Amino acid sequence: MTAAHETDRAVPVVLRTGRGDVAEEIRVLLDTESATVPVDGDIDWIVGNHEGSGFYRVALGDDDLTVLAGRAAEVLSPLERYGLVEDEWALLLAGRGSIERLLPLLRSLSGDDDLSVWRRIISVIAWFDRLVDDETRPALQAWVRALLGPALQALGPAKVEGEADRVTALRAALALAVATHGQDVRQRELARQRFDAAGSSAGGADVDADLADAAVKIVATGADADTWEEIRRRANAAETAQDRLRHQGALADADDPELVRRFCDLVLTDEIRTQDGLFLLRRALANRAATTGVWAFVEGHWEEINRRFPSASVPRMLEGVRTVTDRTLATRIAAFLADHPVPQGEQVIRQHQERMWVSVALAERVSSDLRSALA
Repeated sequence: MTAAHETDRAVPVVLRTGRGDVAEEIRVLLDTESATVPVDGDIDWIVGNHEGSGFYRVALGDDDLTVLAGRAAEVLSPLERYGLVEDEWALLLAGRGSIERLLPLLRSLSGDDDLSVWRRIISVIAWFDRLVDDETRPALQAWVRALLGPALQALGPAKVEGEADRVTALRAALALAVATHGQDVRQRELARQRFDAAGSSAGGADVDADLADAAVKIVATGADADTWEEIRRRANAAETAQDRLRHQGALADADDPELVRRFCDLVLTDEIRTQDGLFLLRRALANRAATTGVWAFVEGHWEEINRRFPSASVPRMLEGVRTVTDRTLATRIAAFLADHPVPQGEQVIRQHQERMWVSVALAERVSSDLRSALA
């Protein structure tokens, strides 16, 4: 309900409160700027968006969040647990949340068994990896291993007969996160074994597709030049477009900026399909370890990029700048785009830049808090 839209919008709000074993829904049509909802007696907990069906954000008080997080497995559906993480992350982005609220919430969900909830948690962890400096990163990695390790161990090392697809996917997602954001030695060793098995004459038949995919990504992050070239060879030898794209995308994930720079050169050759090139370059641009070098490549090859690829794809490539957290680089990007407009995607590119500045502000606001919390 903002003046910019001139028309007030009524918002259907559904709350749920709990007292003992009794839960009660409270429905409110919010058609004014604010409303106070009376509740009979004391309540144990409150959910601000029952079943996650409302199109609004929820900002619980500190005490209410602590209580609800502690009982999340008991009283919240998977969608509500997902929404709890989503809302706290949105509050942090908006400058209304805090690391002090978010970290305990994530720890309280460490026993969760839902794929969507874990994917949202892992996406927050990926952002933490962008917000910390190299000195703090080992502490973050230890925190990640402690948070995700038990859940991964509970699932076992491999798919079992009759296992649900979402469980299989969860194992792979946790293994990937623990091995990359947590730098877990054992998971990286297992990934290498799976990667080598997939390249053997046996073809790695005993490794499920989800873990095989995770293994390629894990191995790629720490690849040396020889391993990187092996991934490239597998991409060129792939029998399906999906397998080729899996391996080509992994080339963009290397921690070594020089290897990522080599990948950027490949994007401008026939080795990578035109329809895939800028989407893969976007992935390289979002690589925390290589963003500055990839952006320099984009600047230096701007005319060639615009000649070689459809103009409609350029704004999609530039989505990668959303993850930039360094003010100096962001200023450089904004200045370049101001001097090199893309008429076909002006609005989209403006949105990318707005999100980039949100990321910069987030880093400047909470990085020190995250460092202190992990100490």
